Amino acid sequence: PQLVTGSGMVYTWGFHAETLGRSNNNKSPKQQQRRNPQLVTGLLPENGGGFAVAIAASDQRTAVVCDNGTLFTWGTTDGKNVLGHEGVRWQHLPRQVPEVYRA
Repeated sequence: PQLVTGSGMVYTWGFHAETLGRSNNNKSPKQQQRRNPQLVTGLLPENGGGFAVAIAASDQRTAVVCDNGTLFTWGTTDGKNVLGHEGVRWQHLPRQVPEVYRA
């Protein structure tokens, strides 16, 4: 599950590192579980993110639109470029989708 607070912070918890955006390593997308909500620090403004205004998620991937119009995605996919990152099939931490500025 994912949650956006009124102040634009994103929290995730549950199974599968690919949609949590908090993986401590990039070796296996399915070895992580979080029982309690954890802040996705990669989306914080001081880390290059912004305040979340919209979120879309599935069991494999997550997309977040920030107040500055940027789009961040992370997760796993069976096809290339689905997350908006050329050639990437698994992005374990939030990453800004290039050339999207007014989402």
